[in-house]
Amino acid sequence: MKSTFTIIAILLCTLFVKAQITITRADFGNIYFHAVQANDLNVDTSIHVGNASATAQTWNFATLHDSIDDSLQFMSVAATPYSSSFGAANLAFTQNNNPGVVEFVNASAASLVINGEGFDSAYWSSHTPAEAVVVTPPQILLNFPTTYNSAFNDSSTYQVIIDSSFEYNYQNFVTVPIDTIQIRNKTTYHSVIDAWGSITTPSGTYNCLRQKYTEYSVDTVWVYVDTTISLISLTPSWQNPGIIIVDSTLKYRWFASAQGFTLAEIDMAPDTTTHTWSPSQASWLKSSNTGINNITTINSPISIYPNPATSEINVLNTSNGAVMIAIYDMMGSKVNEQLLTDRITNISTSKYAAGIYSYRVLDVNNIAVSSGKFSIVK
Repeated sequence: MKSTFTIIAILLCTLFVKAQITITRADFGNIYFHAVQANDLNVDTSIHVGNASATAQTWNFATLHDSIDDSLQFMSVAATPYSSSFGAANLAFTQNNNPGVVEFVNASAASLVINGEGFDSAYWSSHTPAEAVVVTPPQILLNFPTTYNSAFNDSSTYQVIIDSSFEYNYQNFVTVPIDTIQIRNKTTYHSVIDAWGSITTPSGTYNCLRQKYTEYSVDTVWVYVDTTISLISLTPSWQNPGIIIVDSTLKYRWFASAQGFTLAEIDMAPDTTTHTWSPSQASWLKSSNTGINNITTINSPISIYPNPATSEINVLNTSNGAVMIAIYDMMGSKVNEQLLTDRITNISTSKYAAGIYSYRVLDVNNIAVSSGKFSIVK
């Protein structure tokens, strides 16, 4: 009888440590949510992403590298220049490693969906104006509530227009002037929460769900001929030169309660020889202002004060390696960059608009040693 109680106790302990969870809208960030995402650009291919249809699994990703950090800043859609195009979205966010792009999502009690992206002028070419790329219908990332065996599939389309004047030699016969390129995309996707358990990243250990997310996309390239060419009976119109790009992707994502964002994501690359998939790159949530200890704590080598600020901030530098601070607004645009030559560096913020700002502190090799955020009030 004693051994039976012991076995039951062990089982209960195991279930508690690796508890199955349910992810809801409350587990994702809102306006002013800020996070730092670390990216491993050279994942060890031997890392094991786990098995499908497996419960109480253990994923050990503690050895993931921090190749480069990416600062994510959530904001209201109205705070962006694309608000008129994304009325269905209720959140926007920027990433420092993708400047000039604003992502738009709708996070509701029922789902988390991608509404599209806004691109700054000259993002694609020096001639391309600012553009709102709307995904129709919005692409689903998660349905809520999400738990083990939750699944869905659907498809979405979008178009990207790139202003790029050039000439094309049509069948080595006549030169055709091309005014604009249009990429028409259709993506079919499938999601399943195929496992649950416990995940360890460099930030800690969490109970989690694993999502297997596959995409099959087809890009059709169209070009606009902006003049009449009688030799080949062409008039100003959109033409399809027969360029079609087909791509398949497989991602695994891990979600934990109350973290505000995806806890970890691993992109898989296909091996055409063995017909298998292996890890190619990964990202993991390094810090945020929800759930995970923020790296701008009292243990950080960099402190910003006062916070909130009005006309100036002071940067207290106790790091031996920090040499520069870069400051970004809510759109992810760099507003200032300044050398840290003293223990305390004073920076004027009198011309900054009220709002949330993020910063990255870099060493001589341009590697981030600290990052965080501060606010300006007027």
